[in-house]
Amino acid sequence: IDNVTDGESYVGMDSELLFTWLSNARNFAANDALRPVLCGVYLYFKDGEYGVCASDGTSMYTDYRHTDLSINMSAVITNAAIGSLLGVLKDSSTVDIRINDRNISFSCSDSRMVCRFPNGVYPNFKAVLPKEHSVTVRLSREDLLDAVNRARLFSSNSTSLCVMETMNGELGIAAEDIDFSKKSVEQCTASIDGSIRIGAKGDILIKCLSSLSCEGVILEMQDATRPIIFKDYDNPNLVILQMPMMVH
Repeated sequence: IDNVTDGESYVGMDSELLFTWLSNARNFAANDALRPVLCGVYLYFKDGEYGVCASDGTSMYTDYRHTDLSINMSAVITNAAIGSLLGVLKDSSTVDIRINDRNISFSCSDSRMVCRFPNGVYPNFKAVLPKEHSVTVRLSREDLLDAVNRARLFSSNSTSLCVMETMNGELGIAAEDIDFSKKSVEQCTASIDGSIRIGAKGDILIKCLSSLSCEGVILEMQDATRPIIFKDYDNPNLVILQMPMMVH
């Protein structure tokens, strides 16, 4: 870290990593004028780690890496700025980041981009991450994604509700539209510890699973009223959270 001017801090990081983080996290950011601080991706450097977080209140994406730097700075990169920033990052191997009390700037190759912060303080996202779980499901990410895609076609247009239920060595995914008398039940082979029946919005399930690139995915759950946690087999620092839906 290098203090460039009064109130301004500087750090360099890998452009490809930031590009991947922003590309995935932007899909989880809110689009609500009443909550401007959530309408973007939170980038932070603090407590021996650096990472990103984005959430719209129903789902959340967060990933981080450890660092030996003694650094404490953070900023929200707005949705409007992310598209242009991705274009700058893809042509460089490293990016220099400068943050002061009003702006964050990115410099790489021959380009420099300055973004103003939205109003508000980003909430403590780590407080909503469950500290414990009673159910763990390990299975193929592609198998689960394909099953949810098929089941969602039979769900209600108004709710997109898919119900996941553990059974003997399988995770069942069921969806039903009572108004049109159609129903689908899919089954995926899985390694399961515990039992649960939990509802989730199919569209968000697909978004969460599509934001992972691993072959295998880990689902962690406590009960039907608490968040569903998605973890990458290969990257334990990457956590995706989805809030459940009530099952009648």
